[in-house]
Amino acid sequence: MRLTVPGSVTGTTCTGTPVGSSPCQQPGHPDVFILIDAPPGTQLRLTASPGLSILGFPNCDSENTFQCAYAAPFFEPEDPRMRLFAVERVDTNCGEFTLEAVAK
Repeated sequence: MRLTVPGSVTGTTCTGTPVGSSPCQQPGHPDVFILIDAPPGTQLRLTASPGLSILGFPNCDSENTFQCAYAAPFFEPEDPRMRLFAVERVDTNCGEFTLEAVAK
């Protein structure tokens, strides 16, 4: 999925694939990837629907997450270059979600 700043996206994680394990994931819960379009250097603030985990990836080739938010109402990545995020429901195996992105 793609999301342009400012904006929001809704969808379901039920069509996703489990990414692996991290402190911000539940084993076996499917993840959906979202690529955020924003001008270079833009600091982001992501607002998530309840029960959503957000994992940030440094680039599309990376398998490692280094920033995440577990069922938090918002996430502000420290690295302004970060644009790829995986989201999963942590309060249930899978389900609907909304993610909003704005410039901080």
